[in-house]
Amino acid sequence: MNTDAIESMVRDVLSRMNSLEGAAPAPAPVTNEYGQHVVLHPGKLLSYTDVLKSGGEIVLLRQKCLVTALAREAAEARNIQLIKQE
Repeated sequence: MNTDAIESMVRDVLSRMNSLEGAAPAPAPVTNEYGQHVVLHPGKLLSYTDVLKSGGEIVLLRQKCLVTALAREAAEARNIQLIKQE
């Protein structure tokens, strides 16, 4: 690569970084007092794929969230606690 191409790439990357300055920071991972990862599930339905994608040890559900039987079995098999908000 020549010097002009490298300078152009650097300018392009820097301009993209400057445009991201106003963006919100990534959310910090939520943990409980034992260091277990807590994932908040905002949906009204918890499916098998939601359990697989959760990546947490505890999934906090909405009060009226419906949990499918397959999702409940997958959570039990992966030692994931499902907790409904009161």
